[in-house]
Amino acid sequence: MRVLLIHASADAKQATAFADVLEEHRGGFEVVRADEHATTTPSEHFHAVVLLWSHRLRPFPQHLDRAALDAWIENQLVLIALDDSERPLGLRDLLVVDAAGPRQIELIKISASAVRDALDTGTVSDFPDAEPPPPPASARGGGALVEYTGPLAFVALGLLIAGWLASSSAGRSILAGLLGLGLIVAIALFAWRQLMSWRLRQTLRSDDRVVRGIALGQTEPALPQASDLFVSYARADAAIVDQIVMAVLSAGKGIWIDRDAIRSGESWAGEIVRAIKAARGVLVMCSPKAFGSDHVKREVYLADKYKKPIVPIFVEPAEPPDDFEYFLAGLQRLDWYTASAQDRTAAIAKL
Repeated sequence: MRVLLIHASADAKQATAFADVLEEHRGGFEVVRADEHATTTPSEHFHAVVLLWSHRLRPFPQHLDRAALDAWIENQLVLIALDDSERPLGLRDLLVVDAAGPRQIELIKISASAVRDALDTGTVSDFPDAEPPPPPASARGGGALVEYTGPLAFVALGLLIAGWLASSSAGRSILAGLLGLGLIVAIALFAWRQLMSWRLRQTLRSDDRVVRGIALGQTEPALPQASDLFVSYARADAAIVDQIVMAVLSAGKGIWIDRDAIRSGESWAGEIVRAIKAARGVLVMCSPKAFGSDHVKREVYLADKYKKPIVPIFVEPAEPPDDFEYFLAGLQRLDWYTASAQDRTAAIAKL
């Protein structure tokens, strides 16, 4: 069996420890190593791709990034973290084996034995020692105090003002009025949001031929038809994405959109891969949040891999980072956030 081992040249000791466990196995494993100095990755078929991640692999070469994502598509990727540094966009939310710390070499050897055993039984997709990725550094240890100082300061200030107002009868009247106004505004915003959500659901349910995917609530989401468009977006942009979806539906085009909650890249893989392979094209809703999304990065990568037409629709001002510029450069784009209602309708029809 062949295993591709990706690692930084400075992590050669760790890579050797991993490779030794496989190569000494009587089953005949062949480990092919690739570091950041390799200009290409081997084109042969591999039964597994193992990424020994550390900060020394930054910047992550594009051909190694593609090799890792290709392996993820095939459920053949094993991620082993040698330190706490953030992994590349598209790989951050995948399951990872934590091998950081003083027992690193021992943990690497244990991981290699687990990979060997998993391959002996047929697959690495259910790699047993992987764990969900750790929270960002800003949410751990002392970083939590820094991260929440701003919101806590506003809460404390609000409590001080409320206490001051409550100290007199006139203040209590003012406070009661403010609370009542706030309650009315909150109810109005909630009602408006529910109305918009109801309108979208009615539109989505109005023609089963037009819209497919988790939005319709089926247990097993239907695959797109050849005429459908796949919508790639960040969940935080859902409100404005709903407007574009309705405009596309009004133009008579089929849509496949994932309305489920954010899931890990592990459970997400097969369903989205099949949907993009079956779709006619991919609408990418571009924004700062989308350009920071692991899901959107993988979806754009899949669209490029399967040679699907990509239409970038910018819902907010944003400059594509390197992770996206490669895929979006030279493509016709629609700046939704600056276009008039008339221009939006015409642009959607043209696209």
